[in-house]
Order: sequence, then C-alpha cells, then structure tokens
Amino acid sequence: MILHFSGNRRLVKIHEQLQLQNERAQWLNTLMPDQEGSIQEHNKLVDALERKDLASAVAAVQEHSQNTINRYVKILTSPQFRRAILEVSNIIKHAN
Repeated sequence: MILHFSGNRRLVKIHEQLQLQNERAQWLNTLMPDQEGSIQEHNKLVDALERKDLASAVAAVQEHSQNTINRYVKILTSPQFRRAILEVSNIIKHAN
C-alpha cells in the first residue's frame, strides 16, 4: 500500500487502527439482527440531507446512533456472541 511507503509511521499506525476497528465492525454487523432497520435509518438521513432539512438530519443521526448502540449491546450480551468468543478463544489456545 502506498501509505506504507510514505515513511510516516504515525499515519501508518492510525490507518492500521482504523482498519482493525472497521474489520471488527464488519464482523459484528454480520451478527446484526436488524440490518433492515439500520438501512431504513440511513435512508431517512439521506432523505433529510437531500431536502436540506437540518433538524430532521440531526434527529435521524441521533436516532440511528442510539439504535446502533442498542443493537450492539444486544449482540454483545447475547448467548450466541459469548459462545462465539469461547470458540475463538479455544482455537487460539490450541493454535499456540
């Protein structure tokens, strides 16, 4: 990647951290039970922005942010997530 050839170690580190966070978010999104709700929330925001309706856009972002937090809490506290973490942990233990 071009970024690595820049010689800017700080920028490379920031990029790597963002990439890792993005990968984690994508993995969690595969467990997301209500992706359709999230898509509808995004559409609501885009519609508000297209209408240049700032109040509706702000409300849409706030609603989506709160709903996203609720979705992640639901995932992270689910028995399925706990089982997945235990399985990954066992795989790592046996790989070492």
